[in-house]
Amino acid sequence: WLNVGTVIDDEVLLNITDLYIERGPDIAWSGVGWNFALAENNGTEWLTTYLHSFDIDFVPGTPPPLSEDAVTTKFDLVVAITDMSTFDVQSVVSSIAAASDIEIGDVIVEEIGFEVETTYAFDSSVTEVQAKQAVAVANDVLESQVSLTLVSRRRLDFSRALSSLRRLANTQYETIIRTTDTAQATAIMTSSANVATLTAALAEVVPDAPAPTIDAAPTVEVTVTTALVSETGIAVEAPAAS
Repeated sequence: WLNVGTVIDDEVLLNITDLYIERGPDIAWSGVGWNFALAENNGTEWLTTYLHSFDIDFVPGTPPPLSEDAVTTKFDLVVAITDMSTFDVQSVVSSIAAASDIEIGDVIVEEIGFEVETTYAFDSSVTEVQAKQAVAVANDVLESQVSLTLVSRRRLDFSRALSSLRRLANTQYETIIRTTDTAQATAIMTSSANVATLTAALAEVVPDAPAPTIDAAPTVEVTVTTALVSETGIAVEAPAAS
């Protein structure tokens, strides 16, 4: 951690209140960030005119080698959230360590998986393949990351025009987009809730198709895959699910 600041001509104060590099819970995880403030002197007091901060967690690399006596216990923690900004891997690791009665450094994060789930309704003229293509385009992901499960086909409206009866029906899909990238998961949570973006994407795939709808707001299920390390030769008991 580092705290530095300087004053320019007794008028402008530049202050980096925190500049830091993170390490842990193992050497394969690290991050960097800062908190920055800019203030001006009006003659009687300093007034903050600009604030900026960022925090970046790097993706995991190769964990450090374990000793010959070390044994590991695999443990997956699954949590459902509605706001990606509330997800903090360090807090998750701390909770797992506390529940397992081990040190934070003995919890190795092997993988973090995100499943963003949303329910969409497409006109019945749109095939499942076309719906999948539209979802992939709208969320800027590969089609292989997208899976669709048919929920229902439901009648939305009947309208009669002179001698004809027109039936408007929608096909509802539960959609899951999978990724192991935190930034991408955050972006998908935003884009998957944007019906205008989905409508534009569907128009690229099926130009004449009616606009789709979002029937359920996106949520994300996070799976944190860890290894709980014991250097005593006795395996750590995995925390009980709660």
